[in-house]
Amino acid sequence: MGFVNETGKTVIPFEYDRLKKPFPSISKDKRTPNNHFSWFLAQKNGLWGGIDSTGKWVTPFVWETAKFVNDTIILLSLEGLVQLKDPVGQVWLNEKVDAWAWADEDNFRWSLLLKIEKNGKTGVINHRGKVVAPVAFNQLLWCRMDGFVCGGNKDLKKAMFSRRGEQVAPLQLAEMQYEGNGLFWMVKDRELSKTGLIDTAGRTLKPFEFAECRLVR
Repeated sequence: MGFVNETGKTVIPFEYDRLKKPFPSISKDKRTPNNHFSWFLAQKNGLWGGIDSTGKWVTPFVWETAKFVNDTIILLSLEGLVQLKDPVGQVWLNEKVDAWAWADEDNFRWSLLLKIEKNGKTGVINHRGKVVAPVAFNQLLWCRMDGFVCGGNKDLKKAMFSRRGEQVAPLQLAEMQYEGNGLFWMVKDRELSKTGLIDTAGRTLKPFEFAECRLVR
């Protein structure tokens, strides 16, 4: 595979197994040559690297897997080493883990979230390697665009964390629902089978003594 321009001239030689361009996560009015389709993922001889629009190497072809996180950041892996990198060479994360998966519900450059797995347990770190949710859960139940993540175990116990790594719902959670335009959560305690309200910092607004809570206005 390779690329030609609008005149038919070859701008990237036809010598690659595969080529991937980033998806347009940046709106048209904010796209610049530095953040929109300025580089591509390329596979050669079974290994992945990064090239710019002229075919120049910007990331060596040494990686087993590679994928775009957004227009400007790629995720690379090799034998458990995970790296987040941009086209100018900045490395956002370079960490050795047993296994990893991308929590792709959150694609904000300033707060990327990664789901990681170690010894059969799952947790979440951000692009700088800071722990958001500890590697202590059987599964990552969800990861919201605003940075809240929820982990769960086989005994049905759940916990919720903010993007800053703060546990905002230290409860035996059964159900959760965002209310009030993101101002608070309606939460049901699994053991009590009662419902209450907490804010996004985990503070109790209404104690867990109600059968049901509904937002009126």
